[in-house]
Amino acid sequence: MRAFPSALPVFLLALLAFACAGPGGEKNNPGPDLTVSRLADLESDEPALRFEAVQALLEGARSPDALRRLAAASPSSRARAWVVFILARTGASIDLPAFLSDPSPEVRYRAAEAASVSGRMNDRAVRDKLDLLLDDDDPMVRIAAAWAILSSFPDARARDVLINGLSRNSRTFAAREAALRLIDLYGPLVDFDAARGYTHQDMARQVLAVKLAGLPEFAAIPAWFPATDPPPPEATLLHERLEQAGAAAPGSSDLSLLWKAAVDVESRHPQIIKERLAVLEFLLDRIYNEGFLHADAALTYLNAGRTHEALMQYRRAVSLLPGDAALRNDFGIALEAGGWDDEAEAAYRQSAELDPGDEVPLLNLGHLFFKQGRIGEAEEILLAAERLAPDRWPYHRALLGRIVHGEAVVRVGE
Repeated sequence: MRAFPSALPVFLLALLAFACAGPGGEKNNPGPDLTVSRLADLESDEPALRFEAVQALLEGARSPDALRRLAAASPSSRARAWVVFILARTGASIDLPAFLSDPSPEVRYRAAEAASVSGRMNDRAVRDKLDLLLDDDDPMVRIAAAWAILSSFPDARARDVLINGLSRNSRTFAAREAALRLIDLYGPLVDFDAARGYTHQDMARQVLAVKLAGLPEFAAIPAWFPATDPPPPEATLLHERLEQAGAAAPGSSDLSLLWKAAVDVESRHPQIIKERLAVLEFLLDRIYNEGFLHADAALTYLNAGRTHEALMQYRRAVSLLPGDAALRNDFGIALEAGGWDDEAEAAYRQSAELDPGDEVPLLNLGHLFFKQGRIGEAEEILLAAERLAPDRWPYHRALLGRIVHGEAVVRVGE
């Protein structure tokens, strides 16, 4: 048996003394996998130890009472979240209203999942807490709460939370999470791949909204960005700047201002994307060998769903900026969006080699492996990413939960 760490909290020592004991000192569901070291491992700072403990407690004998005491007393949000995950998936009773109000978004996320997984959706206190979580500050919590509600009841607010989740920046896990939850609920109704950019996201949202509006339990909702809307002021500004720069010479201040205007505008609105592409295409004709310009054009093409043009620009940018780790990672995202998974894997690995302290390429690599069904490799990479960025739980521990529970692999882009 592993020795206790010297700094083990007093509350955990007291808890572990009764870990396997039930009333009258009788053992409560004893077994080799429920040991004091396994409970201590849930508190560990080492991701691999925590993950091994979760696997053991899911697969072997365990004491629900000991786990509940750990969840109630532990100062570690990671440990509390994993305990909620384990209890829900092993059919043990759990104080869901308390965990749905936990200060940690990771715990609230796991509790929202548990509400549906454990069949507690008819509990009025649970349902009231989930309704509140539809307005939670954390998008992952909102999405999990919406999924839990829709798993049992038709609900327009919950439906809108999931559809709106698809409009998030495709680099975040929220878009992937919303897509996974929508696919789970509605299957073939969902035509969505976050890798294909903002334009595809908006199309998917509108199509899904129309399809769901046709179902008797859902009311119609307005479309996003109606064609009759006037152009946003950012689009008008870009158009005017482009006209002013039409006669400018290479290297002039007009071109520099035009480039800055295009780079500074961040929006997924189709009219802004259209004007931004026009500006970048104009600049590429005037300043052909500027690596950052090619990179910016590539990202804009990718967000517009024009993957082929994005890849052309990324290849040029990478050749001009071979040591830029972030650019290599973005190139990997574009390659994956285009279906070039082998090249995407190479790009993510190169990015990680260029900047070993950056967890982002590892996260992307882990999700690529998960998507391909390479579960063992995904687990290893995601645990490595967790060591670098332990607080970014939506990008590693949320997916590790799917891995450990053997959930189906769904192809969802970055």
